[in-house]
Amino acid sequence: MDTSTFEKYLLDIHARDYHGTDDKMPDNFEQWLGNLDCDEVVKYAEDFATELNEKLESALKLAGDAI
Repeated sequence: MDTSTFEKYLLDIHARDYHGTDDKMPDNFEQWLGNLDCDEVVKYAEDFATELNEKLESALKLAGDAI
């Protein structure tokens, strides 16, 4: 899973539940994104931030162990 940007994170979330052809996926993503309410966007943003923090903590631990 590439979660280097919030948009890529949302693309991954959308792809998990997407059922359809690949050529319709971008349009379906735009529709899905447009139908999210503010609370859903905030929840996804919080989850994304948590994942980034976990990755950062892991990288810092590895860097500390290497010293």
